[in-house]
Amino acid sequence: MTPLGHIAVKGLGSLGNGALHPFVTPPHVIGIIALGLLFGQRIPFRLKKPMAALALGSAAGLLATLSGWPGSVPPALILGCALAIAGWTTLDRTAPVAALVAAGALAGSLIGLDSAPEAADPMGISQSMVGTWLGINAAVGYLALCISYSKNRPWARIAIRIAASWIIAITLLVLAFSLRQQVAAGPLRKEPTALRPPHITNPVSKSSVRPHRKFIPPR
Repeated sequence: MTPLGHIAVKGLGSLGNGALHPFVTPPHVIGIIALGLLFGQRIPFRLKKPMAALALGSAAGLLATLSGWPGSVPPALILGCALAIAGWTTLDRTAPVAALVAAGALAGSLIGLDSAPEAADPMGISQSMVGTWLGINAAVGYLALCISYSKNRPWARIAIRIAASWIIAITLLVLAFSLRQQVAAGPLRKEPTALRPPHITNPVSKSSVRPHRKFIPPR
């Protein structure tokens, strides 16, 4: 899968491009939506510890990119985490706080590790990292807060489960597309050599062939 998250938009600066990064990379978008649905579904709405785990996990992942990490995580890891989170959301059961903390820390660290800044100067790198960190946490928190306002309505809880089911379907499609690209980018098969016609030797030797004589008509 070709990453879109490293496309810089002119005029936004390092901070703005960093904040935009999670929203233009498909695995990141899927992970953020899945995590927001899970957090917003919880009754009662107490997300102090899960949001703290998300903030620490994403910060740790972003800081790890400064230690020589290539800045790329296989999409299957992020999508697999989102698949598990969305699968639990479809069950419409209140997850324990420990599970929410683990989900926030894992998803945040994976997205952070996959968001290495590309700025050249130290100031640009720090601004890009701060923008990415704010974008991840603000998106998950805002989505969870919006969902929590309507979670006591039966139709809203059904809509949340339907949205989680769509996340599962989209995740499987993206995984299939990513696997197809990996197979296509594999080592090329060696093409068979073209069949050459057999060498036909002339059974008649050159010594046995008489030279052609020119015909002279009689006078």
